[in-house]
Amino acid sequence: YAGTAALNYEATNWQYRGNVYADYYGAYDCDTQQTICYPVGNYNTGPNNILETIKFTDVAAGNYRLRPDSPFKGRAANKRDVGCNFDLLEEITRGVVQK
Repeated sequence: YAGTAALNYEATNWQYRGNVYADYYGAYDCDTQQTICYPVGNYNTGPNNILETIKFTDVAAGNYRLRPDSPFKGRAANKRDVGCNFDLLEEITRGVVQK
């Protein structure tokens, strides 16, 4: 299973919205030929130029925050940026030492 079919199979009363998925296979067309369709209220990059479509700040430097001109900026279900809250992640892991 994939997409909505997987959600229906694995859970009941699920909510899935405000997400972005990288569509490497062109499933965004949601036609009837083996596509992977997700519920309305989510976003799809399409199969071409995925990193350019998302518009991360600086992939080469490992900065995956969304740029101000990203089409996914402020588009999560809670009106924040889609994906990780890197500012919060850095705050709560500050001072953590790996042994």
